[in-house]
Amino acid sequence: MADNQIPQIFNILSDGLEAKTWRYSQLGIANAEANRPFVKQTIKGLVGAANDKTCLVVSGGPSLLRQRSLERLAAVASNFVVVAADGALGHCLRAGISPDYVVSVDPDGERIVRWFGDDALTDEKLEDDYFRRQDIDAHLNTNEIEKNLEQIRMVNEAGPNIKAILSTSASEPVRRRCYESGMNVFWWNPLYDDISDPNSISRRLVHENGAPCMNAGGNVGTSATVFAARILQASRVIMLGMDFSYYDDTPIESTQYYDQFKKFMLDAEIPHAFKTIVNPYLGKAFFTDPAYYWYREAFLDLLPNFNGCEIINATEGGILFGDDIIWMSVNEILEQERTKI
Repeated sequence: MADNQIPQIFNILSDGLEAKTWRYSQLGIANAEANRPFVKQTIKGLVGAANDKTCLVVSGGPSLLRQRSLERLAAVASNFVVVAADGALGHCLRAGISPDYVVSVDPDGERIVRWFGDDALTDEKLEDDYFRRQDIDAHLNTNEIEKNLEQIRMVNEAGPNIKAILSTSASEPVRRRCYESGMNVFWWNPLYDDISDPNSISRRLVHENGAPCMNAGGNVGTSATVFAARILQASRVIMLGMDFSYYDDTPIESTQYYDQFKKFMLDAEIPHAFKTIVNPYLGKAFFTDPAYYWYREAFLDLLPNFNGCEIINATEGGILFGDDIIWMSVNEILEQERTKI
């Protein structure tokens, strides 16, 4: 394959994300209808709840395990308002950190509930190798039945002290697990389209369920950051696990969308569905796929809307960097926070 075809493949796949996102949006809209009777509290009731404190936003990127970020910060975790993406909930609890908030947005009805512990996990569901194949949370990709029971127990114990920030696009199993575990649930609508359009889907959802819209940036990690900055109104947001990429030793077969690429690409073409980006703060290269790269660009586009909230990336890996993002190490954060104890 000629070199000039390589970026073309990546760009073609990137362009196709809009259609895939719309298909996922339709599932989210259907879920919103099912969730409507449960929308009693919304994120409007949490505006300013950070009381100007720093929020620690924890996403589930591979650096979380590689850098042992949470274990290193556990001693000062009480200094922060902790906002976890659903995929990082288990990471937090195993590190002895009970998040103040957990955010969920993905409409999938089979996989996302595993982050909360799937009380309906069956052998048939385990035919899906999504968790075994990836390093999203390596703790969960062996002895899945046993680890799932552990997840259920941990979430049930911590649930009464956690506020669930659920998008109306969330599936019934996720909604049910949040309520069953004793979480206090607050709802919001993802921004599907231009709400100023009289025929806007987002406008219709707000009218029907009364929950405000929030720009999710296409993924839960960005949603959690927007929530911390715009709704909780944190003075600073420190991000962990916001990689939007893979470490260079990650097998392509272990990447998130490999199974999708296999459906329409030849094996020899799949490596060209990724691009490499050098992180200038680390002098290290990471590779990314069209979806993660798209999320990165969406996050950077949203930065001017964070109302002066200081955004710090302490991920120590990945490709999320830019002029308005302060890059710091976990050790630097730890040193700052230890002086406050």
